[in-house]
Amino acid sequence: MSKKQPIHLIYSGQGGDYFGTEYEMLPENVHPSILEIGQILANQGMVYVGKLICSQFHQIEIYAYVSPEKHFAISVTAQESNFGGIDCVSRFADNSYLTTTTVKVIQNAYEEQGLFRVSLPGANISELITQHLAYVKDFEKRCGEVLTMFDDLLAIAHMVDEYTIRQQSNPGHGLLQFTSGLASAGMAQVIEDDIDNDENISLLEKLGEAAMYGKLAKVEQLIAEGADVNAITECGKTPLMLAAMYGHKSVIEALLNAGADPNLGGEEEFEEGTTALMCIASSLFASNRAEIIKFLVNQGADVNARNDSGETALIVACDNADSVKALIEAGADVNQADNEGNTPIMLADWAVQQLLREAGAI
Repeated sequence: MSKKQPIHLIYSGQGGDYFGTEYEMLPENVHPSILEIGQILANQGMVYVGKLICSQFHQIEIYAYVSPEKHFAISVTAQESNFGGIDCVSRFADNSYLTTTTVKVIQNAYEEQGLFRVSLPGANISELITQHLAYVKDFEKRCGEVLTMFDDLLAIAHMVDEYTIRQQSNPGHGLLQFTSGLASAGMAQVIEDDIDNDENISLLEKLGEAAMYGKLAKVEQLIAEGADVNAITECGKTPLMLAAMYGHKSVIEALLNAGADPNLGGEEEFEEGTTALMCIASSLFASNRAEIIKFLVNQGADVNARNDSGETALIVACDNADSVKALIEAGADVNQADNEGNTPIMLADWAVQQLLREAGAI
């Protein structure tokens, strides 16, 4: 095969012009890591649909694959011929997107734009796909059926363009322009190294970042250096809340052992008073919600604590049946209303309503 693949304009979108190949195989001159990933994907039945470049991110090359059922796309990115990262992307009936990525992301959800991301920096391609499919099943409960939409490279270009426009409509979209794969893994490592070495970044912010990504050794190091485990980070959450959001049990345990208060309320705008228990109960990303809920309650978390809106962990958990069941077993008040008079059963879907009724909800 020729090492030079002609790139043709395939789509002009709001976010730029998109150019792609019409070849059915990876070019020979890509980074060895990309060739290896491509072979693994081919062995798993994934279909290579071509290379995509957007004029807005002309330095980024996206090697695009789709699942046989066309339920999700996989983008393997490169920057200046170096391997960047891997994204798995699915779209749901409510038009929301879920991206599971190997690259560290700055913000994990733009809920108003229907964009959700899960960052798994240490995952290999097989682990990433497995986790993505697990998250898809969970998201289908709240976002509707996953769509069959990824037919070819043009469909990928449409997705990239829409994702870009949606994310840019959020004033806090910051560094990222498409999915997190557009920031190369090398750039992510530079950002991480800069954070670790930047004397202008406080121990607290470093601790919050390490807790969110489940970096136990780093968390223990920062605690030993004097980071305050009960201080509020710039995002309005404590390190314990950030660890709880993603179910990092070993980090949660380390923070609690260092004196973290499981009942401390956060200061994030519109979510003031939210506790670590509420963070895990409502988490979109953790797969071990029930386990962490039980652990936190056993460590002194108040199962009926209320945030500034009067919401309990049970109220904010109403989309997660496993969380609801664990909270009921831990003694949650199934009839406690929030400040607007909403009880859990008023906010839950049919399946969760059945659990609540069995527990005495009226």
